[in-house]
Amino acid sequence: MHPLVVLAVLILTLLYLHRRHRKPTTTLICTLDEARSLLANPSTAFTPLQSRALPNQRLVTAFGINNSFTTTSLQHHKSFLHTASHLLKLSPSQWASMAQLAQSLLPSKHTRTLHLIPFLRTYVLTIILHLFFPAYMPADEAVVGRLAQLIHALWVQSKTGAPSLASRQELSEVMRTLFPDVAENPLNLLLPAYETLWRVVLRLFIEVHRGPAEWREVLNLYLQRPSTERFRSSRDGVSPMFLVREALRLYPPTKRVYRAVGEKAWVAIDLEALQMDSKVWGEDVAIFRPERWRFVASERQAGEMGWMPFGEGCFVCPAKGMFAPRLIALLVAAVGRVVPAEAMPTAERKEDLPEKGRLDNERDGYVTLKYCW
Repeated sequence: MHPLVVLAVLILTLLYLHRRHRKPTTTLICTLDEARSLLANPSTAFTPLQSRALPNQRLVTAFGINNSFTTTSLQHHKSFLHTASHLLKLSPSQWASMAQLAQSLLPSKHTRTLHLIPFLRTYVLTIILHLFFPAYMPADEAVVGRLAQLIHALWVQSKTGAPSLASRQELSEVMRTLFPDVAENPLNLLLPAYETLWRVVLRLFIEVHRGPAEWREVLNLYLQRPSTERFRSSRDGVSPMFLVREALRLYPPTKRVYRAVGEKAWVAIDLEALQMDSKVWGEDVAIFRPERWRFVASERQAGEMGWMPFGEGCFVCPAKGMFAPRLIALLVAAVGRVVPAEAMPTAERKEDLPEKGRLDNERDGYVTLKYCW
């Protein structure tokens, strides 16, 4: 074969492989009407499940999960939602037990320094383990902490390329240690709950700690009796519910929702931008002001204003409504019990010290932040 023909074939082959494996083109969506339309009916090229699953395949590679976020099977999707919804229905006595558990896992009263992120990751993950796995036997705190670190590392790695084999192997070893007799991957349930929850708890805690004393007081009352009534009860115009809603508005744990709309075309719905629209929320949109929720009659009205931290349309998080917000408030209240109001923030990096105004909402923010008293 003539060398030029060979060269031409090689070039065409390389172009084909590049086209086949290149990353999809992503279009950013920042308007509410378009976001709603895409969330309700993402694509004519795929089923709704396929449209959501394709951008989430990186999580299959990183964690080996097969849940509602990654499956294209309607039956598996419904089964997962049924299981999750059942686990999220807590009776009043179960909420009281959850409050006791949250306080029992706090550091000793003799603690005088708290490295916030390592503590919160392990703390929240332990709560989720107890909540979703009734037969879970408490493990060495260091093992749970290592699992939290690995989840974070693999999640970050999955966004830029293939996660390291060593990290994936260590994740498997840790999971076998924690769940020696569980056949189905526990991360199917753990990952969606933990990865979103701990980051909201982190930022709401920082806001409450630097906020007025009334915020801590209203959360303390809720922790003493974690009922729906106490969650909604306000003091000076602020309730635990308002605190959580404002945290979810200002610091959405899922900043962008991805959907596949073509073979190599995705859209990214910018929830963070929608919830930071000054035309809707006012010129003080970047300020944590929970009392603004006094003027929002319902979650439906909030959704009409672009507030959708639990999704909208085809797929809505089963923790939406009371469960996730009540648990967030409970955990922030519990941590506030061990970190006194006079505790001072310190950090190795200047950027990890909470400044006035909106907090950093990046995944790696505040990694060196500590509170000392």
